[in-house]
Amino acid sequence: MRALLAIVVVVVVGLAAWFVSDGDSAGGGVVAPRALDEAAATGDSADTLSPGASRERDPGDPGDTSAGERRVVETTDTGALADDAPARAVEVLVRVQQTYRDDAERVPGLGVVVGVARGAAYADGPEGPFKLALARGTSGADGEVLFTLDVPVAWIEESGDELRLWGHVAHPGKRAYTRCEAFELDERNVLKLFPRGGASIYGRVVRADGSPAHPAEVRLFESGVPEGEWALDEDSEHVDPNGGFRLDADGPGVFDVQVTAPGQGSAGVRGVEIVGDGTDEPLELVLSGDGVIAGVLRDPAGAPVPRYRLWCAPAAHRDVSVGYLHDPVSVPHEWGGGLYGDHGETDEAGRFRFEGLRDGAYVVRGHTATTGYYEELLTEVAIPTGTEDAALVLGRHRLLVRVLDHEGARVGVTPEHRPGRDELPPHALYLEECDANGRLLASRRYTHDTRERLANGDLVLDVEAGKRYVLGIVSRECALVEQRVDVTPGEFERVVTVHLPPPEPGTVLGVELQTPTGEPFEGDNAQRLYAPESGRLLWETDDHHDAPRVTVAIGPGRYRWEADAEPSRGWHGERWGATPHAPVSDELDVLPGQRNRFERRLGASGRIALRVTPETLRPSAPEKESAEWNALHWQERTRLSMGGVRVTLEGAAGTVEPIFGASSDPIGDPLLGMIEGPWIIPGERRETVGAIPPGTYRVVVEADGVGRREATVTVVAGETAEVTVAFE
Repeated sequence: MRALLAIVVVVVVGLAAWFVSDGDSAGGGVVAPRALDEAAATGDSADTLSPGASRERDPGDPGDTSAGERRVVETTDTGALADDAPARAVEVLVRVQQTYRDDAERVPGLGVVVGVARGAAYADGPEGPFKLALARGTSGADGEVLFTLDVPVAWIEESGDELRLWGHVAHPGKRAYTRCEAFELDERNVLKLFPRGGASIYGRVVRADGSPAHPAEVRLFESGVPEGEWALDEDSEHVDPNGGFRLDADGPGVFDVQVTAPGQGSAGVRGVEIVGDGTDEPLELVLSGDGVIAGVLRDPAGAPVPRYRLWCAPAAHRDVSVGYLHDPVSVPHEWGGGLYGDHGETDEAGRFRFEGLRDGAYVVRGHTATTGYYEELLTEVAIPTGTEDAALVLGRHRLLVRVLDHEGARVGVTPEHRPGRDELPPHALYLEECDANGRLLASRRYTHDTRERLANGDLVLDVEAGKRYVLGIVSRECALVEQRVDVTPGEFERVVTVHLPPPEPGTVLGVELQTPTGEPFEGDNAQRLYAPESGRLLWETDDHHDAPRVTVAIGPGRYRWEADAEPSRGWHGERWGATPHAPVSDELDVLPGQRNRFERRLGASGRIALRVTPETLRPSAPEKESAEWNALHWQERTRLSMGGVRVTLEGAAGTVEPIFGASSDPIGDPLLGMIEGPWIIPGERRETVGAIPPGTYRVVVEADGVGRREATVTVVAGETAEVTVAFE
């Protein structure tokens, strides 16, 4: 009996010892660094560490740690978590490999770190209340390492479905390229990490009161670039909702970091050393700007101006334009104030307020148009920060356009007429800058924006003093109305009344485009209608129109009609064929209340096949990337890079630039492509892809730095004329 009792005691003691040493190994957890030191000092093995130890295990062993070598995973500080905080064990198998493919090459011997975040947005930020690192380890010979993590129950309950598993390679010479994924609590999760060369640093941006700065942008520059100079940044990131960020560099080194935060301030720090081995301390950048400028914006009559877009900038940048003001603009490497001040909009009482400014003086710009047209400088004298009662007066000139029908009643008008293939709106307005004769100065397309209507229905159009404009109303039933408006300096607001003629319902314009021999042209073509006086584009077919006939309901009157047989192009601008016929244009008189039908023929055309010799001829060109080179148009740089020489044709109708295809198409004839222009490469035979009207031409070839040569050629409709120009 005593012998039996002795055996029972031995068995109980053995089981107790086994539970103490190994019983918790399957549960996982985090081992504090001090526990490692204590174990080494006492000579204890990893098996005797306190409960809750997280171990790096053999990936082929699902949980049995009684055999094989076991390595305790070094931990990262978990912050304010209590040692006895409830946690849930989660298995994570990390694979370090070159790409995402399952058969990608594995990478052994690289350090990794894994943890959880309260949302994907926080995975690239520093560790803290939203991101927790739970374990570190090293990839084995097969590029894998298995972790059992103790995920705090509080994080699981508070984050819910937003909780994410994250990890990255943490090794010298590798950037912290973070992978972030959703994960399962009750299954083994696989996380693939990809080594990327470089170095990384984490940080956080906060306001002066310690609260997170958001939104904000952080930029990394090579150290030593003088203040105010344009510089290409190494990396830039928008901070997460907690102000966190991660910046990557191509390798270790010394860098400058700059922060811009609209309406919150700015910060910058020079000489930040990034080692990139996981030992870099996180940066904390505190925004220093707390200056304020506030006031009221009024019009020249003293009335407050509501909903007016404003932007304030340091006085040093008084003459810098910011375009449409949709977003704040940063001045690269502007330390202590990377942002161009602040931007916003006046309220209903015309009040504005700029905040987060560094101390100094600022100028204010603004505009009324919803999408912007041009900006107005509102402050001739810069305003210092601390000004709470700035009084700005609008100097903008504007037109208030009132459209009335033939009986004097107001007419609803589409405020911006954009030409297109769809039917015309009942009434649409356009405003274009013109010359003294009423002809458009630049484009024949839509260029001007209008603002919202006033309460009485008038349309507000921003204009510039001293300029001339054409104001037009195009209609589906009424005749086209155009009138010229001269803007007198000092006349800040002017009411312009447009009277429409009586409507003529049922007025339709139809045109059939024909070949030079009178058959309907079945192929890609474009047809357009213009205002005859100003030249403003009113209507056009779409980009892939291939029908010979068009029909459009439009008011009676005279219109300028143009058509061409230009083939459609591919997504990248490549041609599908050469232009078969010359364009045609005519004045069309549209009679009221009836269907007006016209037939118009495309012009006859031929081609020119040109060869320039010798093949070794090369024009001279400025040195690439020089100031002279960069000042050239991109098409000229393309020509010179390919060794092309310019070609012009001088004929009875004047000088024209023939268009040659400049890249081969194995199907098309002639050689076609997306690189084309009035030039060819010496030694190659090139055919024109644009229409050349019949006639006799002098072919002029100019080679930069070499000289000019000429030849005469006669173009016959439907034929290709061969010509050679020699520089020998």
